[in-house]
Amino acid sequence: MDEQHDRAVGGGSPILHLRCSRDVDPELYRLLVGLVAEVTPVVQALPPSAAVADVSGSVRFFDRDPAELARMIRARALALYGLPVAIGVGPN
Repeated sequence: MDEQHDRAVGGGSPILHLRCSRDVDPELYRLLVGLVAEVTPVVQALPPSAAVADVSGSVRFFDRDPAELARMIRARALALYGLPVAIGVGPN
């Protein structure tokens, strides 16, 4: 990985931790997990309102750092589903 990537995630594999409202509609939650799966195939759903995603391959594929991927997912979730999502970025 490159230096920019290492600075962004502290040297480990970049992980996104997503959380939406605890009372999120189950269908919207399913759509959110599907949206994240469009960015990375390495997604673990943590029902009822969270998910964890390894974006190490996505960083290269999309040519974006993990924070940019998080912003992209957050913007898409809000635009497509009206679903506000908090996303933390860190190393594994």
